Amino acid sequence: GSITISEAQLIPDQFEGAKCGPEGDLDPEDPRCAKLTLSGKFEVVDDEETKKIGQDALFASHPAMKDWPTDHGFTMLKLNVQDLWMIANFGGGGSIPTEDYYAATPAHHPVVGFGNRKTTEKNVARKLGRPEFASAAAHARWLVSQSLWTTISTDASSRLSDGVAWGNIRSVTDGECIFASTGLPVFYLPKPDPTSIDVLANSNIALSFTEASLPELIGDDGRICGGADPEDPTCAKISLHGTARVLGEEEVEYSLKSFGTTHPRASWLASGGAHTGGSYYTIELTGMEFFRNYGGMATISVDDYLNWKPDYGSDFDKCEPRTQSTANATPPSSGEEHMQHGSGEGGQMQHGSGEG
Repeated sequence: GSITISEAQLIPDQFEGAKCGPEGDLDPEDPRCAKLTLSGKFEVVDDEETKKIGQDALFASHPAMKDWPTDHGFTMLKLNVQDLWMIANFGGGGSIPTEDYYAATPAHHPVVGFGNRKTTEKNVARKLGRPEFASAAAHARWLVSQSLWTTISTDASSRLSDGVAWGNIRSVTDGECIFASTGLPVFYLPKPDPTSIDVLANSNIALSFTEASLPELIGDDGRICGGADPEDPTCAKISLHGTARVLGEEEVEYSLKSFGTTHPRASWLASGGAHTGGSYYTIELTGMEFFRNYGGMATISVDDYLNWKPDYGSDFDKCEPRTQSTANATPPSSGEEHMQHGSGEGGQMQHGSGEG
């Protein structure tokens, strides 16, 4: 399996408007918004000493876990890292030798890389909170609609062992607001992107979203998800799975305007994509896993999810009508990035060539 990490998740003040970087002027898909994927084998921790080290570290970072019921069968796992892939600048992503990773001394990236870092503006998240939902389908559609980036998981057979899931961060859009949404988010893959290479070989994908990345749920104290731990069931998270599908021309036209509204710091996404060439995709949905409360996964069918329609009189954000240029464009159905992005638009890359 793999763990995928992005700088876009580090500063809650920047969740509003899909900001990233020390100046808050980068899109999550910009290569300078660093992204790291660690791949390997997950193993159950059996020895008590290692388990204690892991537990202490988790409780220090996630104090709420200390009070979670001990009879719920939590299991301590560790990832034996066998491969690292990172993108943190122009020119493409690449592999980091595991021995270098383990031998390195941790460095605080903003200080080392940006000595003149400015303090980001005070939290400007809207703090609208979570609307009241009449159904699990409504909650799921809201979460996907409000999310501005996702982890796309693919079968990384082009790089790792067959069947190993590999995650990559991509910016997404699902309409300019929930009233223009379909529940099927759109993303762009340049040709050299590792995920692009994967989906051409095997189109099965999963898209993961969490309320822990939404500005609407940031409190006055700056805590994400209304103060709940990201792993708490009440901090909703969803994984959509299915197959990647290239958009048709009319669908692309509609999606360009949506990207222009939701990703103002990624102008290439609203103007046809990267200079290397690539394609806009959505997902042909076949199933999902949705956690929104205690008691296990919510019961929700693909039909219920796709057929849900928002009530315009509800407490959702409204969006402006589409312009004449896109009035006849069709949103995705169920059936200047120049040298910018972790797929290596600055140089050809095959899941680890290029510079990390």
